Amino acid sequence: MRVLLLSDSYEGGGAEAVFRDTLKASKDVGFDTDYFVPKQKSGVLSYIFSLENYCRLKARLNMFKPDVVHLHNFYHFLSPSVLLAIKHYKATQTCRVIYTAHDFHLLCPNSGFQYFLKGQRINFSVVHNNVRLHYLFDHRSQLHSLLKVLQHVIAYRLLRLHEVLDVIITPGEFMKTVMRRYGMTGRIEVIRNPVALYNSLPVLSRESSVLHLVYAGRLSPEKGLTEFLHKLNKETTQDIVFHIYGDGVLTGMLEKFPCRKGLVIYLHGKVERSKLMSEIAKYDIFVLPSLWYENAPVSLIEAAANGLPVLVPGYGGLLEMARESAHYFTFEYADDDGELQDVLRCAARCRGKNHLIDANQFSDENYRHRIETIYKQ
Repeated sequence: MRVLLLSDSYEGGGAEAVFRDTLKASKDVGFDTDYFVPKQKSGVLSYIFSLENYCRLKARLNMFKPDVVHLHNFYHFLSPSVLLAIKHYKATQTCRVIYTAHDFHLLCPNSGFQYFLKGQRINFSVVHNNVRLHYLFDHRSQLHSLLKVLQHVIAYRLLRLHEVLDVIITPGEFMKTVMRRYGMTGRIEVIRNPVALYNSLPVLSRESSVLHLVYAGRLSPEKGLTEFLHKLNKETTQDIVFHIYGDGVLTGMLEKFPCRKGLVIYLHGKVERSKLMSEIAKYDIFVLPSLWYENAPVSLIEAAANGLPVLVPGYGGLLEMARESAHYFTFEYADDDGELQDVLRCAARCRGKNHLIDANQFSDENYRHRIETIYKQ
């Protein structure tokens, strides 16, 4: 069996890591496996439809003749033009097309499933389709929003290129449910992303009354860091140190964030993944305060496996992944009655006690088996 994997990029974290895991899993099973990534980033018109990547992929398909084509992220640089190339190839060759959904790209011009109104990020409904094309889908400008709308309308509403997909893989039930509610009627399979779980590290003794929170990830607006800090300022009085690992556009703002007395932000910068777990295991509570729904955040699984209770807003993939652990806690941005302080105190009592309810579903072996099964069906 020949398998061709597609991705916007080979290097990177998140979706790119799962892409590399899929490549390894396919090779380990024994399939003849290759991959396709763009040579360079796209321009404005190529973002909507890349003629170069269409031609390059069409040639690769006709030369390699895959039995399975498995797409990961493709809309940033490859563009949906690759779906048209696959559709033309599939018209003359027997081929199964699989797509791993790392975000909400198929459902909405904004892959984070949000629009912007008066500078505020607003999530679309997870119950019914309320996406309207006149919304602002990019915070940068109307022009950036228009490009996203054009790509979405041409690819999925006019050409209906998503119909070339035989199977959609989602890493969680939440995204599968939303896709169903937004009219995706094809086959959808839930396969957990593989997570490298390290042996739980020993909990360091702590006599201090200071509460140590930790976050690891991109420092970008959708992650809700500034909103969570405002909540800490307003609703808590205890001494708190918020340790933040990562980099991004919010770094400067976080460096200057006006904290109340007793609240301290400690920016550690970006740390290698291999060292990150031993770092975050030192603290009391892992926090992922994202404003958007998230899909299947791996950081929650890693933190829980190392004993940290996890704290998330009570929605989306955040809540689903948190529930995979024994000790998870939630808060709501809309509530401002001071409940957050009580939640933090309860979570702190579970320091070092958290664990995954079923770690096997996140193993490399489980992922490899599920991928092999889908490829062969």
